[in-house]
Amino acid sequence: MDISVHCDIAIFEWLMQWVKKESLLEEDWPKLDPQCVIPILVSAAFLQMDPLLNDCLLFCHEHMNEILRTSTNLSCLNDSVLTRLAAMYTNTEVEAIKDRKDKIQSRLFTKLIMSLGEPDAESVRGHWCSLASLFKCEKCHLLMTPHVAPNIPCIPSCMRLQPDGSIISLHVMDLRWSLSNHIVTLRSALKSWRRVYWRLWGSAHFLFCAACRQPFPCTRHAWCRHHPDPPQFFATDAGCQKPPLPVGRYPCCGERAYRFKVLDEGGGCQFRQHMVCSMDIRETAIYSMLESYRHLIEEEPPQLLFPERLTRLVARGTYSKTFLIYIFLSNVNIKLMEL
Repeated sequence: MDISVHCDIAIFEWLMQWVKKESLLEEDWPKLDPQCVIPILVSAAFLQMDPLLNDCLLFCHEHMNEILRTSTNLSCLNDSVLTRLAAMYTNTEVEAIKDRKDKIQSRLFTKLIMSLGEPDAESVRGHWCSLASLFKCEKCHLLMTPHVAPNIPCIPSCMRLQPDGSIISLHVMDLRWSLSNHIVTLRSALKSWRRVYWRLWGSAHFLFCAACRQPFPCTRHAWCRHHPDPPQFFATDAGCQKPPLPVGRYPCCGERAYRFKVLDEGGGCQFRQHMVCSMDIRETAIYSMLESYRHLIEEEPPQLLFPERLTRLVARGTYSKTFLIYIFLSNVNIKLMEL
């Protein structure tokens, strides 16, 4: 059967030498180099020469930065070949590629995104969790996975007290949200598949904070809310021996403070980094990856606003029942509390 192959003469001669290599001394076997490996890879894929194809893929994986320094055009790699090549890379290896002209790095990151969306996470590639089960809560609008959802606070009406005293959240899945649309939105905002991949990686991987006692996505590593100053609780009278009132304020920002609070909403006037509590090898590996690429993974926390700030309680009048007035910095809302 006659086969017509259109390729460079030098590449064709290389292929013929490789076919006849068993009749040659090993030192005379044709050698791959950064300049010729891509044309040979394309030819091997077209001619279904799997042993040569595997050799070319391994060479590309080991010498990609050298290949990118040549004038070789990598856009000729079809999706099948690129998928096999991408399967050899971890996320840190793709990140280490020096590709100023973006000949292949973005395409490899898109393949990593597809791998991150597989139900079974591939830890050897730097994926310890999967995007497959990620969903958005209709009530609190947070992204989470079913594994951590019960421990992430939602709005008060969706939180339940358990018989053992613990509180869990019953998040409501937003059926209008889809991962595909989310990726499109990220691509539009972040402008590169590299940043999209790392943001998605951070959304899929959760760690536990020892300070706020809640799981958090790696994208929100710097979102641990807190008050730098302890709360101050008001007394009914300066000379009275009665215990302080159950209401007070945080001197750092004036936000209201309550001595008894069933639902801890994790409030605070400032953000800080979560205090990661690494329990096992897996979580340690996730945190190490976060530390290495936090500039790509983390989202900036928003600016916190406190329109109503409690400054003090003022006694009013000398009645049998004392009336106290909440005075806010806004000077708009004045609320009365009868004691």
